[in-house]
Amino acid sequence: MEPASKLTGRRMIGTIMMLGLLGQNLVWFGPSPVLAPIMEELGLTMGQGGLLLSVVNLQAALLGTLAGTLVVRLGVKPVFSMALLLLSLGSVGASLAGGFPGILFFRVVTGIGFSLCLPVSGSLVSAWFTPEERPWLNMVTAVLPYIATFAVFFFSPFVFVLTGSWRPVLLVQGLLLVPVLIGWMILGREPVALEPSHERGSKTLSQRAGLLKAEWAEVLSRPDVWKLAVAEMGDMWSFQFLNSYLVVYFMTERGMDLPLANGWVSIFPVAGLVGGLLFGVIMGRSGRRRPFTWPFHLMIFVGTWLILTPFKALTLAGILLAGFGNAAWAPALYSMPMEFTGVTPRQVALIYGMVFAMGSLAAFLSPVIGGWLAATWNLSSVIRLFSLSSLLAAVMLFAMRDTLDRRFLERNEVH
Repeated sequence: MEPASKLTGRRMIGTIMMLGLLGQNLVWFGPSPVLAPIMEELGLTMGQGGLLLSVVNLQAALLGTLAGTLVVRLGVKPVFSMALLLLSLGSVGASLAGGFPGILFFRVVTGIGFSLCLPVSGSLVSAWFTPEERPWLNMVTAVLPYIATFAVFFFSPFVFVLTGSWRPVLLVQGLLLVPVLIGWMILGREPVALEPSHERGSKTLSQRAGLLKAEWAEVLSRPDVWKLAVAEMGDMWSFQFLNSYLVVYFMTERGMDLPLANGWVSIFPVAGLVGGLLFGVIMGRSGRRRPFTWPFHLMIFVGTWLILTPFKALTLAGILLAGFGNAAWAPALYSMPMEFTGVTPRQVALIYGMVFAMGSLAAFLSPVIGGWLAATWNLSSVIRLFSLSSLLAAVMLFAMRDTLDRRFLERNEVH
């Protein structure tokens, strides 16, 4: 039986981690519901407004692998502390900006904080929690972006209407992270499996650098790491473009007004929340991972094409399928790196940084390239083209080996 104090400590660490990652996604999506008044007040073009959102993905793409390295070298407590501080400063600073250079600078600060968060959940969950507990924590982690999306689009308009300005919206989002940061600074602890200090007394700087190089070599030599990274790129390529331009598509090619278009698109994160929770539970009980990955990318592909049909019922069904499938595979995405054969918590941090950095690169490039193509083609054609990346993700995941919960198999005598 685990001591109550230790159990309480782990639960507290897990709770603070989840609140911090929720805040990470809140400030990432933060400007979206008030982007129009931001652009109007600061005199921004459509391209500048879009850059305020996509620059976070660019920072994650550039710094994601570095974040994993920092966790291994410095430890997760200081890295997560810095991440929460930068996320808060970025959002608060953006609320005070007087023009495009200022708000862009603070969105870059937000992006750096976002990047430092990428390896946190993988390293903490794999180090602090048992194999039986990890799927449930990964399920919660997987649905946090959908909870954040709903919260941002639901609560931000109330703050905007109450204050008459977009600035308090970003200010409140940044301030919400302050108590999380304080709680982490006081209660957060470094797992022994990630503690870098044990190397300092026995190894020189060059020896520690050699160890890190060897850990990276081990990670990069794993074919399933590359397959998972390419799958995440394929997933984020279609996801980001669809979420960036679906409202525009409904307005320009389907003749909807803004409230109706936003209402239809808001179904996407709700379906995702249901999908992530439902199949997170099913995955955790089954002990399997791979069967809960590639079929959902086929679902996303089918759903995307249904959205583009002229029939409202099929369009609605397509939104439900695409949103559901996009989140239903996420618990497996977060779980599989922890269950690769022989992987250590330090290597999990590196894998998370690499996989999500590559996914963030796709999320940055997709709206840019897709927007350029949409100037020549219509949006529906670009959406169809970009939906093919879901098939690429399905192929990569189908080619992976399953990462089975060995204890589950032994318990149920599955051979």
